[in-house]
Amino acid sequence: MIKYILLIFLIFSNNINAELFVKKKIRFSTCDEILQTGNYDGRKNYILYNENNEPFEKHCEFKTAYTEKELINIDWKSEGDGNALLDTRTGKEWLKLSLTDSKSVATVQSEIDNGEYAGFRIATYSEAIELYKTVYEHVYDYKINWTYSSGDNVLYNTNTADANLYIADYLGRTHGLYNVSYGYMYSDNKQDSKFLGVFKNGGDERIYVMYPNLYPLNSSYGQAGVFLVSDGGATYTSKLNPSINTPVGN
Repeated sequence: MIKYILLIFLIFSNNINAELFVKKKIRFSTCDEILQTGNYDGRKNYILYNENNEPFEKHCEFKTAYTEKELINIDWKSEGDGNALLDTRTGKEWLKLSLTDSKSVATVQSEIDNGEYAGFRIATYSEAIELYKTVYEHVYDYKINWTYSSGDNVLYNTNTADANLYIADYLGRTHGLYNVSYGYMYSDNKQDSKFLGVFKNGGDERIYVMYPNLYPLNSSYGQAGVFLVSDGGATYTSKLNPSINTPVGN
């Protein structure tokens, strides 16, 4: 009788240990699963498992905080889509202008009201200028007159080709042939729309400051999108890692 009791006890103990072992031995198929379950511990390489339960090594490194003032490509809806960017200086997230190419502020606002671009809003001119300042004044040491209001309000041949290309790379090109990145946004009182953009083709470099210009909310242009911004938590990347929206500061 005692032997049977001991045997049952041993079997029960082994089952508990086996169950605990299974619980501890969590297997992941993606880097995001490691972050989502709180198992990211700062290591760069992890063992993941494919659909056939076969192990493979994967580099999984997540940025938990930023120290440089710059723009970072991030994902909007799913891993790897690269349709958004982070301004580390302000902690704000922006959608690529190419996603709203040829649309007006009025059209995009209607789409937002109908549930599109969840968590994003149309930026004001002041917000868009702050995004540009991160690039021109912090990534590069350029001093731009953001209240330029002479002639057609376009700064020509500014010798800022590298910064112009940086803007086009991160905000998205709104013209198929040239390094063009144009966009509309709200005026600061939200009664009109305004325009901001960069152009780079060979030695022709332009910054469209357009400071005093106001346009109807239904204005659109085939080479311009709409600036969409979020204070954080609206992208796939920031939902996984909210700390990225902590601003580096001015």
